[in-house]
Amino acid sequence: MRDTVSNHRILLYSSDNAGVGHSSIAIALLNGLRGVSPDCEVLVISSTGVPQRFLSRGIEIVKIPSLAPAPKQSENALPYQPRYLQKTSLQQGMHLRQQIIDSVFNSYNPTILLIDHHVTGIDGELTSWLLKKQRGFCNFTCAFLCRGIISSPEVIVPPFERPNRGIKNIPLADAFDHFLIFEDSDTLDESSFNLLQFAHLRHKTRCVGKLAVKQLDEMLSRVELWERLELPEKKLILMNVGHGQASQEILAAAVGAFQRQNLHLTHTLLATTTPYMETEELQRLQHEYRSDGVRIRGFFDEFSDAMAHADLAICRSGYNTISELFLTGCSAVVIPEDYSSGEQTIRAQKLPNEGFRVINPEDVNTDVMSDAFESLLNSAKRPCADLDSKRVAREVMSILTNDVVAISKAESMGSTSTPRTING
Repeated sequence: MRDTVSNHRILLYSSDNAGVGHSSIAIALLNGLRGVSPDCEVLVISSTGVPQRFLSRGIEIVKIPSLAPAPKQSENALPYQPRYLQKTSLQQGMHLRQQIIDSVFNSYNPTILLIDHHVTGIDGELTSWLLKKQRGFCNFTCAFLCRGIISSPEVIVPPFERPNRGIKNIPLADAFDHFLIFEDSDTLDESSFNLLQFAHLRHKTRCVGKLAVKQLDEMLSRVELWERLELPEKKLILMNVGHGQASQEILAAAVGAFQRQNLHLTHTLLATTTPYMETEELQRLQHEYRSDGVRIRGFFDEFSDAMAHADLAICRSGYNTISELFLTGCSAVVIPEDYSSGEQTIRAQKLPNEGFRVINPEDVNTDVMSDAFESLLNSAKRPCADLDSKRVAREVMSILTNDVVAISKAESMGSTSTPRTING
């Protein structure tokens, strides 16, 4: 007989290849689920470069080889390359990932499978297990987690095909019991691709509300944070430095505006990098921008805590960043990153005027940044939004565990699943 609702086993697939956005959402959800149901166990499969962020009581992680975005001129079939295994080919790395994933499934025997962002995993590495679920050979509740805008409609719109895996004409969406959107229904963009556009999925799709990595009452106090980050006793302007030339230009414009307005007299400009930035690159930036009031440091996990105490943030318009801005009431200069899905541009367009200044990437310069600094630093602080991640977790757990109870009851009565016939 399978686990009861009080001690079900959750398996989460989460893959961050560029930043920490997806893993941050996953951590917020998992901590909430554990708060609602402390007896459940969670095993995470992830390629994140900071796996320690997941580890806590009841939550363990299996690290699979990390991938990095491949150069545009790369001959790889996928837009990736191994991040750390420099002498390993992409094919070898993907084969190793697949072996680890299959071993985890076979050994852990999850009652609940949560898939974040990549519907079938990178290059379909979860496909075989979804097919077993779709055919009725496995009994686990399966839920896809997303932020309302996804960039792979061919996975959802039947039929699903992966010729490289010998898969043709399969209604793979049938393998999913739930599609959970971490947005409020009234904020979804109707012109972009989102799950609510598909009539055959609406009975499975639920907008459960926004998630934040931390709640305000969980954040460090100003005294604790300043001591931990060894900051001088000044006000704070916060910035995240991402990948590529565009991020370097934003950093240069922000430092230029900071110096032009002599903000070093009253503020510290704290810029933090992604966990994937090489040590040599971090040191180069620290040397280049060595000036009064400017501090550049590697990735740290208290970014949302810092945002709660900052006068201003310079940032992109990723899901977590915008959620944290609303939660903390921090004013922000927002420069959306140009992704093919248009996700960040759409999110930036929906921001209110109060407390935000949106700058298009091509318009970034010291003059524009300086004007934004002056306007936002002299404006009143926005009220904090009520983002109740615990309520979201309770709703998600209720949805998932209702399925687990139904499966447990069916199996205790001796019922069996009849495999469904599929094409291909």
